[in-house]
Formats: sequence, C-alpha cells, structure tokens
Amino acid sequence: MSTMATSVRMQAKACSSGQAARRISQRLMLGLGLLEWVLFVVPLYGCVVLLRDGLRVLPVRSMVIAGALHHMRPEEVRATVDPFVGQGLLLTPIDRVAQALSRHPWVEHVEVARLWPNRLQINIKERMATARWGRFLLDEQGRPFQVPQPWPSLPQLGGPDVDRAMVFKRFLDLARQCQTAGVHLEALHLDAAAWRARVSGVDVLLGTQAPLADMTTYLRLVYPLVRAQQQVVERIDLRYRGAFAMRLREPDSRHDQNNGLVAQGQQLTPEMGEEAASWPQRLGEQVFPIPTGGEHGQET
Repeated sequence: MSTMATSVRMQAKACSSGQAARRISQRLMLGLGLLEWVLFVVPLYGCVVLLRDGLRVLPVRSMVIAGALHHMRPEEVRATVDPFVGQGLLLTPIDRVAQALSRHPWVEHVEVARLWPNRLQINIKERMATARWGRFLLDEQGRPFQVPQPWPSLPQLGGPDVDRAMVFKRFLDLARQCQTAGVHLEALHLDAAAWRARVSGVDVLLGTQAPLADMTTYLRLVYPLVRAQQQVVERIDLRYRGAFAMRLREPDSRHDQNNGLVAQGQQLTPEMGEEAASWPQRLGEQVFPIPTGGEHGQET
C-alpha cells in the first residue's frame, strides 16, 4: 500500500511539473511574440513618422511655368498654387492644383508635375480667341467662352445662334481668302438676305448661295478697281448677276481730297477700260458690270 501510494504521488507530482513547464513555455512564447511585435511595429511607426515629417519639411522652392501666357499673369499662377504647397513637395495635391488653375477663364488645359527635389512644373495652355460672337469669344474650334472685358480686338461674327458653327466655318474660309489677297476680314454676319462681310473698312454683301465665289470675285476683280479710293467707298453689293453695286460714303465738308476724302460733286472713274461706265457724279448707289473672268455666283 505504501509503495503504491508513493507511486501515485510521484505521478501526480510529475504531471503537475509538466503542466507548470507548459505554462512557462506558453508565457515565454507569448512574451517573445510580444517582443517581436514591439521590435517590428515600433521601428516601422517611427519610420512612418520620420518619413511623414521629412516630406513636410521638403518645401516647394520654385515653380516652372511652361507655355506661352498672354492673358494669365505669372503672379496669378503663384497666388493660385501657394495655398496647396504648405505640406511639402510630395504631399502637394497636384490634381487639386490643376483644377484650381483651370478655373481661370483664359485657361484651356493644365498639367502639374513634381520635379525633384523642390520644384513644381506647371504646363498651361491658354485659349486662343479667334473671333467674337455676341457676349462670347470663340476659340480656334469655334467653341464659345466668356472672359472679363476688355476683350482683344477680334473679328465680329453674328447670325442666328443655331448657325454659329456654320458661320464660324465660313468665316475661316473667307478669312483665308482675304489674307491671301492682303486684306483683313473684320466682320461677318449672316441674315436671310446676305452674308455681310467687312473687308478692310468696306462693307461687302455676298450672296447666300455662293459666298466663297462672290468673295473671290470681289478680291480678284472688284477690289483692284476700288483699292486706290476705298476710303470713300461705303459698300459693295455683289448680289447682282454679272455686276456689282457701289455706294459712296456721305461727304464731310470739313475734309477734302488732301485728307483722303472726295469733295461733294467730284466724279470718280474706276479703272475698267473705255467701255466701262463712270462712277456717278451724284452720291449714292450705282450698278457697274463685273469685268469678264470672274466666278461670280459659282461656288468653288
């Protein structure tokens, strides 16, 4: 009995010792795991903090502005960008910077990039105004946009709003013709009766069916006749078949020939040859034949 009891006690003691060893082992493993976590997380957090603080102290020292600026001043660019750069170069929200710059009415497109170690590069494309339409300006594609006045000196276009794109396209075609001939298309308006152009100070009425051909006729055949005295010509009407009508400006008694105007009652004769009719002695509108060889009324 005694021997058996002793054996039982020894077994119980061994079991208790094993359980204690397992508990110590578990605690040791837990401690080691906690130590490993601390040794990994704390340095990582420190690196994150150091990196964050390092980025914040990496300031934007300068801005490189690319693109030709005609309407937006460099100081406007800086004033718009400055509120975003306080967090340093790599924390500057370049998308928001681009959005802020795009709100300027003259800006069409903006790209912003970081240049290491301390610069921002800002590429700005301004809108190119080509003409005016009412209270709008039209860009190179005929798209309307609004900017504060004063506006640049541009050709004035007009007509029904639904025809704006068509009027703009026709303006580009006619402007190229005028540029080739050395004159300037200052205005173009479409109404039910005519295309009304203003070419270097002279109003020119073109037919609605073939304005390009009518402009060709004016530039090649009619303009050479009136070029020397165009300062007294108010309007040329090309809506006649094989002819054109001319109206002189009202006389100004304060001016004479020496000032580039014609005294009242003076006769003007176009250089059209012996068979051509004379310009009227009276002021007003008169019809004259168009010299042979024109493309009047035929669209090319």
